[in-house]
Amino acid sequence: MGETENKILDAARDEFVTTGLKGARMQSIADRAGVNKALLHYYFRSKEKLYEEVLSDVVETLWGEIGKQIQQMKKAPDIRTMISLIVNTYFKTMQANPLLIKIIIRELAEDGTIFPIIAKRLFDTFGKIPRGLLDKIQDGIKDGRIYPDFKPVDILINTMGMCAITFAIVPVAKKVSECLGFGFEADDAFFKSRINSIVTMICDGIFTKGDKE
Repeated sequence: MGETENKILDAARDEFVTTGLKGARMQSIADRAGVNKALLHYYFRSKEKLYEEVLSDVVETLWGEIGKQIQQMKKAPDIRTMISLIVNTYFKTMQANPLLIKIIIRELAEDGTIFPIIAKRLFDTFGKIPRGLLDKIQDGIKDGRIYPDFKPVDILINTMGMCAITFAIVPVAKKVSECLGFGFEADDAFFKSRINSIVTMICDGIFTKGDKE
């Protein structure tokens, strides 16, 4: 992707965070990017396509990084390793794109029509990664290492949900800490602690006693 396209995506990300898809204006995005409005239509055709590209860019970066790290491993990762990898990479991606959570929340609060499109793109390109984890979890349920009450998709949703809520709740946590008079800082130590907590809670919660991988 060229420099102009990246400038447009950065500007569009800022615009969508501020106004959402419905309120965003192509002219405003062009002004933010410092380019002619015609270039937005040339590269992305419509506001909806540009919005889709903004979300897809970060989502594909997330799963692309996970895929790259899995390929670098000498042996196939076990369930705990895969969950840890997903959580760590999610946090790394979200910390590098702090505005993304606002776009996601706004998208879910409105109509969420773009996410199914992105999900299809995701699974067409990286589907073997989440599918591989789901298959491993299903195997763990069959052989008794994972509690049978759990469904593979529930474990994946819980993992991603716990990651997402961390970034969504930070502004609230800051306000609450100010009101109650205790210190709170969303720094590297906080995020490292959250990563460890999520991986431990998920893995120690799903594996049967005596088999915590």
